[in-house]
Amino acid sequence: MAKKLRIDEFTFRNRVKRFQQSGLLKGWLLITNPTLVDMRVGQIWLDVRSPLTKDDLIKELSLMPGVIAIMDCYGSTLTLVIMYESENAVKKQLELIARISKK
Repeated sequence: MAKKLRIDEFTFRNRVKRFQQSGLLKGWLLITNPTLVDMRVGQIWLDVRSPLTKDDLIKELSLMPGVIAIMDCYGSTLTLVIMYESENAVKKQLELIARISKK
C-alpha cells in the first residue's frame, strides 16, 4: 500500500495507527482478488418489507455460502456482496436469496 501511495512504510504505518486510534479505521478485512481464483463478485440490493424482519434476514443471509458482506442501509434496504463461480451458480444464489427473503 505504501508503494502505491508513494510514501515510505513508516509513514503509512503511522497514518494507519492514527486512523485506528481516532476511530476512523475500525478494523481490517483482507479479500483475495476474486478473478485470481476464477470467481466473480456481484452486488444485490434488497428492499425488506418489514423492518422487524430485517435483523432476522441479515442473520439468515450471513449463513449463505458466497456472501462476503451485508450492508444494513437506512430504512428498508439491504445490500449484499456475493462471490460466485458461474452464471448458473449466481442464479442459484439469487433463487435462494429470494426464498429466504420471502419468509
